[in-house]
Amino acid sequence: MAVAQAQKATLSAERESMVKSFVADVFRVNSVVDPKNASLRPASKQKLLEGGAQLIHQRFAGQPELQAELYGVVGSVFHDMGAYAIAADYFTRQIEVLVLMRADQIAHAKALLNLAEALRKDRRCRDAEDRAQRAREMSKADAAVHLDSLLRLARLQLCRDRGDEAVETTLQQAEGILAKQPPGPTSARALATFLRAILLSNKNRDDGAMPVYEQAIDTALRSEGPLSNTAISIRLTVAHQLAQTQFADKAQEHFDAAATALRTLGGAHEVRAAYETADFARHRYLAFSQIPGSEAIAVLERSRAFLNSSPMPIPEQWIPEIDFWLGNVKRGYGDIAGALPLLEAGAPTILKFDATARTRLSVSSSLGRAYQSAGRHDIADGLLRERMQLRRAIRG
Repeated sequence: MAVAQAQKATLSAERESMVKSFVADVFRVNSVVDPKNASLRPASKQKLLEGGAQLIHQRFAGQPELQAELYGVVGSVFHDMGAYAIAADYFTRQIEVLVLMRADQIAHAKALLNLAEALRKDRRCRDAEDRAQRAREMSKADAAVHLDSLLRLARLQLCRDRGDEAVETTLQQAEGILAKQPPGPTSARALATFLRAILLSNKNRDDGAMPVYEQAIDTALRSEGPLSNTAISIRLTVAHQLAQTQFADKAQEHFDAAATALRTLGGAHEVRAAYETADFARHRYLAFSQIPGSEAIAVLERSRAFLNSSPMPIPEQWIPEIDFWLGNVKRGYGDIAGALPLLEAGAPTILKFDATARTRLSVSSSLGRAYQSAGRHDIADGLLRERMQLRRAIRG
């Protein structure tokens, strides 16, 4: 028995070492810093996706368990980075392998929940809800995974505007499982408390929601430690929600705490911190005029410089997206000459990756107003007409 356990531990350690080495190889090839990798660096998101996926498929042919694990690990790195679309692709490949190897339902459910989370963060809530529903049905034999599926499903029901009653039903099922567990802080309790706070906020009870948000964050920190991923996720959501209320200063406080934790974690998390910081700065300036334009520009330019020099494989659309945000801030700041080239350069890549009506509305509106301010009324007229048509289509 002791010999068998020792052999199993050795094999497990060797497997973990192999996984770490392989993942390092994938991201080393994708480095922009090492000149040896320059010719190998993928030119686009799709090539980046295919490059890592092909390495997994070819190097570990005939080893489906290892392939599934590697798809999951690489997907998790991209998820940590904030590259949710790429993460979702890797998690999808992981699930395909799990299906082929007829993996047990709990392993399948865990992979489905990872995919659901990446899809939610990539704003594909309908697809995410479908995966969470399937995970819920598959995970009934494992209380912990079933609880996780219920909490993620409740959050997706909020994302889909299913109504508080549907969310309440799912959340109560999760709280029923929590009530049977030993007392003390856990990640699941933190998420359940966070969802309660959102329900209060949805009823315009922000004063009542604030202490519940704080309780959720405190529970996550006590459960996972000062660099809690759950606390980071909650803080970022809270920051964006509070920025729309009278608690704007509190919003920045929560955001700064989350960004500091991400930078401390380093690696892929630090990349995410740069992108999230840019997004929050443009959000606070363009949506609410809560910070000066000069401050927003400085933050955006710092984030852009960091991402542009990062050794991690940055999604193709991020730099053009930040350029577009910079153009919008400069337009609002009155610098039309500086704004227009940035907007023109960023728009095609943004639309290449997201051609939804809402994104097209944002692009046509920003470009139309910039051309109008520049006195190029013929182009502005067409874009602003397109904006009107898209608004009608979105309103139904």
